[in-house]
This record gives sequence, C-alpha cells and structure tokens, in this order.
Amino acid sequence: MASYSFFTLLAFASISTAKLVEVSVGSEAPIYTPSNALADVGDVVRFLFNGGNHSVTQAAFEAPCVPLDGGFNSRYRPAGSPSFDVPVRNAEPIFFYCAQTVVGESANDTYCNFYGMVGSINAPPTGNTLGLFQENAKAKRDDPPHRSHTAAIVGGTFGTVAICGVFVAALVRAMRMRARRRAKIAPLPVLPTPASRPESREQKRTDSELTLIRAEVVQLRALVDAEVAPPRYTAEPEVEHVA
Repeated sequence: MASYSFFTLLAFASISTAKLVEVSVGSEAPIYTPSNALADVGDVVRFLFNGGNHSVTQAAFEAPCVPLDGGFNSRYRPAGSPSFDVPVRNAEPIFFYCAQTVVGESANDTYCNFYGMVGSINAPPTGNTLGLFQENAKAKRDDPPHRSHTAAIVGGTFGTVAICGVFVAALVRAMRMRARRRAKIAPLPVLPTPASRPESREQKRTDSELTLIRAEVVQLRALVDAEVAPPRYTAEPEVEHVA
C-alpha cells in the first residue's frame, strides 16, 4: 500500500478545497461581473471574455488606469477568447482595469477612465475600496473635447479682450494727461496781421502725439471688435437645472 507524506496530503487537501471564481468581462456593459470578486488564498479567479474587446490589467490602488510593473495583463481579447486565470496567492486586495481605448474619443480615453471599467479581488469595504478606486480612475480622464474646445475659445477671447482693455485704458489716461498739459500752455496772442504766429514746438509735439494715440486707439478698437465677434460655429447651449 502506497504511503503518502504529510506534505503530499496537505497539497491534495489544498487542491481539493480551492475554488474557481468566475468573472464575466463586458458581457452586457463595460463592467466586470462581479466587480469585486471574493476569493480565498489558493483560489483561482477566471476571467471570461463575453463581449467586446477588453483587457484585464493589474494596477496599484494609488495609480488606476496605469499598468502595474510586474502585474498581470491579459492584453486585448475579443469576445469568445480563451479565459484568463489569476491565482490568489495572498489575502491582499488586487485591483485591475480595462485598458481598451474608446472609439471616437480622445486617444487618452480608455474604458478605465471613460466608463470606470475597473474591478477588484478582495477589496475591503472601508479604506481603499473599489468605489474609491473607480472614482480616482474617472478623475484621470481629460475633459471632453467639446468642453475643452469651447473653454479654450471663450477663455482666449476674454483674455484678449482684457489685454486690449488694459492698453486702451492706459492710452486714454495718457491722452487725458497730455490734454491737461496742453490746457496749461498759455495761448499765444493773436497779432493784428493776416497771418497768425506759428504754433510753438511744444504744441506741435503734443498734436502729433495725440494724432498717434488716436490712431492706436482706432486700431485697438478694431482688434477688440474682431476678438469679441461670435465664432463661426454655435457652441452648445448650457442647460440650467432648476432645483
């Protein structure tokens, strides 16, 4: 009769008690089902690719949507691909996400930060929870293109208008100061001759400066009118929600 050592029997016992925990990947929506798989040490979590083109990529809790160095990665797999197994070697929580890019969106938009397609194994109910991991994942997403484009146009327009307004205000103040200086100059007496005495050099210089200032103000006003002109497209109207 064959005899078995204690460690051999212990290994057989571990194998017999190990469970296979299945997780569906994108079967009905861009989610993992269940999103938080509960497994014991020695169990195997099996990912079944039932829909779309997705991945199961491990990430650190502090860096969602970023592949973990040395972590597991199934790579992109279409529906019906062979399953992907992850053995549970310890009781520490494991976090993962889908790195597939979203068609029609920014190159930086993935199923992780766009849809919040993330999952976990043995995530705790408090502290570093799966919900917090998902919130951090969505926060990594860039603003939608139409929002950022509109904001850039509006911000650039108001910025240019503000700069032009500063220049115009400065020129107006300069004109007023020169006007006061000119008012302080005593008028020259008019001689009883057909020809009046020529203007002084100071008056000529003041007139020339005022002429240049007026020309600059006209140019700046034209620039401001061009900047605040409505864009060629119609921005999406903002909907006011009444509480």
